[in-house]
Amino acid sequence: FNRMRNPERRANASLPGKHYLQDYWMQGLRLGVIASSDEHSGQGGRSHGGIAAVWAQELTREEIFDAIRSKRCYATTGERILLHFDIDGELQMGQSGRREPGSTLRIRLKVWGTDLLNRVEILRYRFGGRDCTFRPVLSNAPRPESMDFAAEVENRVDGACIMCASCRNRWRGPPWPGPAPYGSTPEYPDRHLIMINQGGKTMPRAAGRPNIIFITCHDLGDYLGCYGTPVQTPRLDAFAREGVRFASHFSTGTICSPARGSIITGCYPHTHGLMGLVHRGWELEVDRCRPLPDLLAAHGYSTHLFGFQHEHRDAGLLGYQEVHATPGHHCDEVVPVFCDWLAEQTRCGGAGLEAAQLQPSKSPALHRPRQPFLAAIGFSEVHRMGLKPSHFRRDRYIPADMAEVEVRPYLPDIPAIRRDLADFYGAIRFMDEWTGRLLDAVDAAGIRGETLIIFTTDHGASFIHSKATLYEGGTRVALLMSWKGVLPEGCVVQGLSSHVDILPTLMELIGLPAPDQAEGMSLWSCPAGGKTTNIPLDNTSRPYAFSEENFNNHFAPARAVRSKRYRYIKYGINQCVFDYLIPEIELSSFDFRGNRDVFDFYSADRVEEELFDLEQDSGERMNLAADPAHAPVLQEMRSALTAHMKKTQDPFRDFRNPIRMQQHAYTAYRDRNKR
Repeated sequence: FNRMRNPERRANASLPGKHYLQDYWMQGLRLGVIASSDEHSGQGGRSHGGIAAVWAQELTREEIFDAIRSKRCYATTGERILLHFDIDGELQMGQSGRREPGSTLRIRLKVWGTDLLNRVEILRYRFGGRDCTFRPVLSNAPRPESMDFAAEVENRVDGACIMCASCRNRWRGPPWPGPAPYGSTPEYPDRHLIMINQGGKTMPRAAGRPNIIFITCHDLGDYLGCYGTPVQTPRLDAFAREGVRFASHFSTGTICSPARGSIITGCYPHTHGLMGLVHRGWELEVDRCRPLPDLLAAHGYSTHLFGFQHEHRDAGLLGYQEVHATPGHHCDEVVPVFCDWLAEQTRCGGAGLEAAQLQPSKSPALHRPRQPFLAAIGFSEVHRMGLKPSHFRRDRYIPADMAEVEVRPYLPDIPAIRRDLADFYGAIRFMDEWTGRLLDAVDAAGIRGETLIIFTTDHGASFIHSKATLYEGGTRVALLMSWKGVLPEGCVVQGLSSHVDILPTLMELIGLPAPDQAEGMSLWSCPAGGKTTNIPLDNTSRPYAFSEENFNNHFAPARAVRSKRYRYIKYGINQCVFDYLIPEIELSSFDFRGNRDVFDFYSADRVEEELFDLEQDSGERMNLAADPAHAPVLQEMRSALTAHMKKTQDPFRDFRNPIRMQQHAYTAYRDRNKR
């Protein structure tokens, strides 16, 4: 919603969260029409952040309607050309009222100029919600010329919320690059405009650069068949054979937002600012660490988000020019929206998903997009859903056979764990199937040879000794890349790689310079934009991979360094791993009888340092930090971590003073929440 403000109208004082109402209010509501603006916090002056326009205040209501009817009204982002929006025939745009939870809301929309639109949506923002974003509750394709749309929606919110309507434009970028040719004034800090366009220019195509499809799933770790796990993932296994698989890839963080921030910035969490989760107050520092969508938009890419992201409460500030509404964030809710959009972009005929399913090889693209695009696609799979008795939806996923799952060395081999793994495998197979349908749509569009496709996940799976810990299960993750004709097929990179390496690698592959902010390294050596066989990272280019913990449910700073053979972990505050690891799992329900050593290990407080020999102890159960025979290795790993923390100016590098660390951490947290 671009955090638009109404300079004359204030939020209703009877509703909580007045600052949110103030941020999202639209000046055009006073006229009964939503005018458009690209001048909002974090966007003004950027290549995708401005349009030439006529002030809405200078037009009469009749002139606005005339501009819309004559189809001279265009815009590039945000909400536009809504003429009427009411709930139950009573609540008009800009008004507030009360409705009981469970009641039916009758919504009506009137829209003009719908030949410019591809989607009309009803969005709802719930105060106090977990994700602080607008969620779609209805989505419909408009009819030609105009639309008088009525629908009923169940009111499922117990508390204050905002309901708004959104029209998504067919245009995929600003009419021309460069900053807005107008400025803000003290009276109107963020103008909301109608643009009267008599034939603007389109964004220049970045010649020779590929489209980018970036797929990120949730909490997967390296649980794919191509990584040796006995889970059925035929589509992603085939995708790995068609490109490059990074066999020893590691996340920088062990919870969602910090890890994802590293993927899109090339920086470690303590650098990019996401030292905790977005919905708990942390923010990506986009001015200091420009995210991938913003970097690509500045070089002529159109940038799109489909599904889940967890890097910022406002996806627009990440540089996404269009956030496509999906019914939810499950694969079967995200992929069809992307496939339909891709079919529209390439004009391959028919609904994109159906065309890909029926005739994947008989739908050549008749037209290529004028701009290369970035499509960031996020799945909620395979995150736990918090359901009981299973934490994965058995109505959506078919569990695997409990006898066929692999219980890794760091997990107790008990029925509860096997049952949980079987459900987890079912969610993975579901994700694999829908990822395959997405790849089919790309093939059907005929753009596979000009599209770089990346598949990864944020961190390890949500199990004991995994997610939210710095052990192997929490940091080792999958990374697959494919670009037919450019990247070699069937290549397996054995050397260490990190999430901070993804952005510089991607930028080199498409022939653009990596930003100075990047703390990672490119994993490939190829001429800029050249289609040559690339040289994979060798085993000595990156001797170490670094990961960190800062905040999750509580303050728990820790750092880890991984070499080819060893893992070293340094804790700032002793903590009970059993209590801290996975709050979603009812650990107390697990039967640990006969597994007392397992229980004792997981429930013990951590020591200051841990050192594991992963060749001899893959379950990371035997701490060698106090073993004199491993003193040289311990010193090497200590030195590597110290040098890394100094180089990256890690604020927690003073592990000798945990009280000072805690004070620093809470000061940083407080300062961020003041913004």
